[in-house]
Amino acid sequence: MKPAPSSPSEFLSELNAIFPAFAPQTEPEEEAELTYHAIFLFHFNPFFGENFEKFTPEQLKAFARLLARSSVVPGSLENAVDTCFLEHTRQMKVSRELAKYWREAQRELEQ
Repeated sequence: MKPAPSSPSEFLSELNAIFPAFAPQTEPEEEAELTYHAIFLFHFNPFFGENFEKFTPEQLKAFARLLARSSVVPGSLENAVDTCFLEHTRQMKVSRELAKYWREAQRELEQ
């Protein structure tokens, strides 16, 4: 499995590769200052919650792998995954469905 993204812009690129319809509305100068936390809270979570039913199993598997890779490296990305995405999955009403992909991705990472 490839390593976790090393910057918010790399993380955004990976999200865009998985979810081509995801395009955060930011100004170029804002994009340079985006944090992992801001990506989740202000851009990705609303998109994910509104479009969850439209995602393919392949997209959800790829996303779960990205989350798993991102959550094993201590730092701001790991913190953002935990506090800004995973803690909000119940509010987005996706926690049960996403859980099976998350568990599978974590098992793959452990192998």
